[in-house]
Amino acid sequence: MIKSGIYQIQSIFHPDRLYIGSAANIMQRWDIHIRTLRSQKHRNCRLQSHFNKYGECDLQFNILEHCDKNALLNREQYYLDKLKPSFNICRKAGSPLGAKWSEESKLKFSQRQKGRKLSEEHKRKIGLKSKGHKLTNEAKKKIGESSHLRVCSEETRRKISKNRKGKGCWMRGRHHSNETKKKLHDANIGKKQSKETIEKRTEKLRGKRWTEEMKVRARKPKTPQHRENMKRAWVLRKLIKNELCEHWDVV
Repeated sequence: MIKSGIYQIQSIFHPDRLYIGSAANIMQRWDIHIRTLRSQKHRNCRLQSHFNKYGECDLQFNILEHCDKNALLNREQYYLDKLKPSFNICRKAGSPLGAKWSEESKLKFSQRQKGRKLSEEHKRKIGLKSKGHKLTNEAKKKIGESSHLRVCSEETRRKISKNRKGKGCWMRGRHHSNETKKKLHDANIGKKQSKETIEKRTEKLRGKRWTEEMKVRARKPKTPQHRENMKRAWVLRKLIKNELCEHWDVV
């Protein structure tokens, strides 16, 4: 029978060293602890260091109480406040609040993440999980406010510039489907920019000069395909302006 509740991992040689945790399946969680400790992959560095020094036989597993799944976090927090276990890095049940990384841990994590590439299966799962996910207006407002106040350092700008060089526009070689074009068309009908937005754009572009690279790129001869695409776009804009375009597949 699967039982949920609060458990304790205690050192026999140092009884004052404790770890408090909660799980929907206590015995399964204990198996995970032992397996990750043996493979040197446990996420709790304090417990892993103790295991490496004193061995598996020094750790004793005890069940403090059985409780309903909905009450796990509340009961875990009760024991964290009462016993103040030294092995627990986080002082809030189910939250990383209060945990502080050392400079060495930050460096190790950074080096482990560098050069990491996601598999196609992993990318597909992320895409499926993100599909249909919509941000609330409050979340959008918070993101906008944080981005507005964020200022990139010169080093960050240099890295972004270096990373983008030679890649060109992200839409190069891609094409919107007729359904997407229709949605864009419907969304922009009757849409007008506010005076504030126009003033901001004008202020941003004022005094902006082209670099030599931009001038060379502008003087570069256009390919026949490029000219055809520009012509199609111009015709399409003309049709939209005159409200003669009922469907996007006319071109």
